[in-house]
Amino acid sequence: MRRLLSGPTSNRVIVELLRATKAGRPASINTVASHSRCSSEFAREVLAELGVNLEEGQLTISTADRLRLAIEVARRGALGDVARSLDWREFEMFTERCLAEAGYGVKRDIRVTDGTRSWQIDVLGLKAETALCFDCKHWSSPSYPSKLEKAAEHQAAATRSLLQNIWKTKSPHIYGLPIVLTLFDPHQRVRNGVVLLSIRQLPDFLGNLAVYSGDLPYIT
Repeated sequence: MRRLLSGPTSNRVIVELLRATKAGRPASINTVASHSRCSSEFAREVLAELGVNLEEGQLTISTADRLRLAIEVARRGALGDVARSLDWREFEMFTERCLAEAGYGVKRDIRVTDGTRSWQIDVLGLKAETALCFDCKHWSSPSYPSKLEKAAEHQAAATRSLLQNIWKTKSPHIYGLPIVLTLFDPHQRVRNGVVLLSIRQLPDFLGNLAVYSGDLPYIT
């Protein structure tokens, strides 16, 4: 890895860039440097190595590049900070990238019906006989149990509806796992038959996920 991109200060530069350019806003190099607690010269060098466009002291960055930079910093241990710097759509796309890197086939914005109402699954990860169904909650406050209650109920029902459709048309041997994904570490791991995770916990969860584990609320 190049020298400038290997330290905590360069991580802060990237995170502050993502925060400052959220929703397509241009950002000042001086503002990014100040919030990163480094010199403007250092910030310029880091961003130049990353291929970030700098015109007349202003930084502009595309959604694709924002996700590329987010993944880069997340790999170096700043996952929570990165996720907070993304908007809710990018948060879903970031989740999609994490699943893809873990070997899952991924779809976003899945809509299913159980005959009486429609349900939405933000991100769906498929691998072998497993379907991971994510509800991505980009909340700006901690995920207290009471706040997660309704989200968990929704995600369990949405996952059951999806599986009923899959079982009817494709395979009765697909096992579903409803998951609510948040920015903050939940106080519980499982609530109302739904896994609760923070984005910080997602890579380890995917890396150690055991199919049919009795510790997880698979819908079979």
